[in-house]
Amino acid sequence: MTQKIAITGGRGRLAPLIAADLKTHGCEVTTFSRTQGDGHLELSCLHDAEFAAGFDAILHLAWSTVPLTSEQNPGGEERSDVPFLRSLLETLTKVPPAPHFVFFSTTAVYGNCLHRASEEAPCAPLGHYAAAKLRAENLLREAASAHPGLQNCVLRISNAFGFPDHSPQPQGIIPRLCRAAHDGSPLTIWGDGTASKDYLFCADFLAAIRAVLDHRLTGTFNVASEGSLALREIIALVEAVAGKKLTVNETRHFPWDVERTRLSTEKLRAATGWRAGHDVRAAIETLIRAELA
Repeated sequence: MTQKIAITGGRGRLAPLIAADLKTHGCEVTTFSRTQGDGHLELSCLHDAEFAAGFDAILHLAWSTVPLTSEQNPGGEERSDVPFLRSLLETLTKVPPAPHFVFFSTTAVYGNCLHRASEEAPCAPLGHYAAAKLRAENLLREAASAHPGLQNCVLRISNAFGFPDHSPQPQGIIPRLCRAAHDGSPLTIWGDGTASKDYLFCADFLAAIRAVLDHRLTGTFNVASEGSLALREIIALVEAVAGKKLTVNETRHFPWDVERTRLSTEKLRAATGWRAGHDVRAAIETLIRAELA
């Protein structure tokens, strides 16, 4: 039977990618944004319980900030995102049975990880963005506890890459490296490049989403490659493939930017059999070669 999927955040970086992938796998997808148009319905439509009941699953990606803008405008999530989420969950309590609700969080909720973090590891978010995502996670858990009919799933996503990214938002180092390799434009990085993070190739990210939907998972799950690379390592890899030095300028490191990410995906693997199948270094090399072709 065809799954009917609602995806919020339709004008964001990841929602169009997920929507296109699910459509190719036979799902009927409707996307939502804060303003209607460009093929998206208005986000507030989901406050109608009868309308929301028409979906098998709701993937909630809508969020008004990224880490940098969250620091520039503290409290934005509390004024917009958290109240909307609370209202949406209240609506879903009136829908029997409730759609499978999947919330897209971030692995930044852990803060810096000196040891491989499972979902049971303590969370220590460094910035407003990650702290707000963690508050949203707690809201979902509280709602599920008070209303057992809710089917809530939290996905803590690492740094997905490998898809066309024309977002004006200040995030995503690998697309910017690709552009720098292509046109020789200077690149500014935060800190000295020693920050080491988990990067997840887009095909693995999309396969994880399909697995979560197929198994109607509830609970909290890391979605990551389990491999971390330092930014300087990635820059050196890009330079080796491109055969030229990049112009890299360093600026101060922001204290809210995670410097060490080590993650475990054992829980998701045990629940679905999913694991990241692409080597991150090889995937970056392929992207750079395609950019320079």
